[in-house]
Amino acid sequence: MDALPSLLVLLLGSALLGMGVLSYTGRRREWAASGRALFASGLACLHMGGALIVLAIAGFLLALVPPAVLRTLLLVTTVWGLVGVAGLVWWPRVLMPRWFRLQVEHERADRRAVRTSRRARRRHWWVTTRRRWVARLRGTP
Repeated sequence: MDALPSLLVLLLGSALLGMGVLSYTGRRREWAASGRALFASGLACLHMGGALIVLAIAGFLLALVPPAVLRTLLLVTTVWGLVGVAGLVWWPRVLMPRWFRLQVEHERADRRAVRTSRRARRRHWWVTTRRRWVARLRGTP
């Protein structure tokens, strides 16, 4: 009966690890649709799943190993889990797979092209000119 929670954590960790592997290899890319590249949930699944698997192994070995080994396993689990949780919001460039890095670079280039387009420059000129007029009007009595 004591092994049931560890078994459930192991199953959840395996599912998350599988989703993370599919995301890293590029077989599951719908989470990285255009405009949502900052939220890297697919990449974070790999690390959170690995942390849960290590936690489940520590739960199975609770009575068999010395406390120093358990503390080490819990430290590894904590660090790996924090990397996964931080990966939900921000992902360092070093840990990104190549296909994801290329997608992010293409999205940045597209935004840069929109910013430098003729229409965008014209709108920028109009907005700044209007701001100058408003500032002049407010400055005069």
